[in-house]
Amino acid sequence: MQLIHQNGERLFVSSLDISNHFGKQHKDVLRAIRDLDCSESFNRRNFALVEYQDAKGEKRPAYEITRDGFVFLCMGFTGPQAALWKERYIDAFNRMEAALRVQAPALAQDMTLAREVGQLKDALAATQQTVAGLVRQLMQAKDREIRLLRLRQQEEAQRRIDRVILLEAAGTPRAQIVATTGLSFNYVRQIVFRARRDGHRGIDVTPRQGDLMLEAQA
Repeated sequence: MQLIHQNGERLFVSSLDISNHFGKQHKDVLRAIRDLDCSESFNRRNFALVEYQDAKGEKRPAYEITRDGFVFLCMGFTGPQAALWKERYIDAFNRMEAALRVQAPALAQDMTLAREVGQLKDALAATQQTVAGLVRQLMQAKDREIRLLRLRQQEEAQRRIDRVILLEAAGTPRAQIVATTGLSFNYVRQIVFRARRDGHRGIDVTPRQGDLMLEAQA
């Protein structure tokens, strides 16, 4: 049989239980609480007005009463049965309070652990965001590097083409152009062919020996 109820760290007894155990009408217990000769602050701290649903499904008033409120209310109850229930309730309060004192350090440790876990989660989330930001920056830098490399390759290829055209326009022998630019003989011929086709200035409109076949294939 549960005599004492718990809500967090708050222990209380119901006015309904008091009426049952002390053989009193609940309405009489409610009246006794309302008629107590105590201060308003004491009443507010130790007698919490609540509602319960009776057998008919109707809502009725009741009180949740603390240890101090119980002692103040029931010290006027007399008789062998009243004395017995007073002892039982006081003993139940003592045991519940002792259990709470034992649980308090463990609860404090759990709360500390929960805080630390929460802090670790926050730190991990922040670290993940930082890493994600660094990865984005790295990928962007890599993309820029690739674009720059391609641009440089294109510029270098264009410089070689321009040099081939310049040497061709100067009448430089093809073998020397190949040796100077490091390009293959066929690639040099293709560059000259495209330059002649596009009407590039300085390129002889008359193909050299060996260019005729390339132009015929075009």
